[in-house]
Amino acid sequence: MGTTHLETDIEVNGPFSLHQAIDFLNGFPPAGLANQEQEYCAAHVIGGAPLLVRLSQPIEFRVHLVVEGERVGDSDLTDATELVQRMFSLDVNAAPFYERVGADDPVIGALQRRFPGLRPVLFGSPFEALCWSVISQRVNLTQATRARARLVEAYGPVVEVDGRQWQAFPGPETLCDLDPNADAERLRLPAVKIERLASLGERGVVGDLDADLLHSMPVEEARAWLEQSPGIGPWASEFALIRGVGFPDLLPHGERRLTDAIQRAYDLDHPPSDAEILSISQRWSGFRSWATFLLRVGAPPAP
Repeated sequence: MGTTHLETDIEVNGPFSLHQAIDFLNGFPPAGLANQEQEYCAAHVIGGAPLLVRLSQPIEFRVHLVVEGERVGDSDLTDATELVQRMFSLDVNAAPFYERVGADDPVIGALQRRFPGLRPVLFGSPFEALCWSVISQRVNLTQATRARARLVEAYGPVVEVDGRQWQAFPGPETLCDLDPNADAERLRLPAVKIERLASLGERGVVGDLDADLLHSMPVEEARAWLEQSPGIGPWASEFALIRGVGFPDLLPHGERRLTDAIQRAYDLDHPPSDAEILSISQRWSGFRSWATFLLRVGAPPAP
C-alpha cells in the first residue's frame, strides 16, 4: 500500500539551528536514531499509529515539517507539529535567552556562541522520557541504550516509506501489555522494570502522561502526579518535566554531571553546593533548564 503525506511550515521565534540540534542527537544514544544529517527524520507514534516525521530548515526562522505514512490526516499534522515544537523547544521564544541571559552571564553567552541556535532537545514525549528513566536505573549508559534498542526492536511499530522501514518507540497502548514473566527474559530487563514500564503504559493510555496536561500543572503538582507511578522518584519526575514536557525554567537538582560542569565552566575551586548553584542560576531566570542543557553539552569529558 502506498503512503500519503502532509506538510507545513513552522515559524520560529528567536535563534534556532536544526543543524546544532541534529549534532546533539547524533551524540545522544538514548535518542536511538541512525546518524542524521541535514534533516531530522524519525518515526513517532502519532494518533496511535507510526508516522514518519521529517524536519528541515530552509531559512533561519522557519522549519519545514513533512509527515508521511499509510494514512495521514489533518489531526496527525497538527499533532506532529506540536511534537516537533516541543521536542526542539520551538514552542518558546528564544530571543530573551540570547538577549538577556547571554548578556547577563558571560559563561552562558560563550556557550551560545559556541553552539549557536542550540535549544534543548527533548524526548518525543513525556512517556518516552519516563520509560528511559526506568530503563536506565542502576545501569550504565551503554547497557541502557542496548535495553532500549531491544524494547524498540521487539515492540516498536513500523512505518514504511519509499521502500524503507522506520521503527518508532512503542506507544503506551503497547507497553501496558508487557508481561514480567514473558518479557523479562526477552528484553533482558529485570521483572520489576517490566512491571514499571507496564504501569507507565497504563497511565499513558488514559492520558495521565500527556505533555499538555503536565504543562498545565504547577511544577510540584506535576512532579507529585508523576511520582504516583512505581519507580518514578524525584530525579525521574524532574527529568521528565525538563526533557519530556519542556519546562524551560526548572533547575535540575542532584546531578553530579551538572555540578561538575558548573564547577569547570565557572572556574570554581570546589564543587558548588546547591545554594551556590541556586545563586548562579538567578542569572538564568526564565531559562534555567536551557542554561543547564548548554552547560552539560559544553562540558569537557571528565579527566
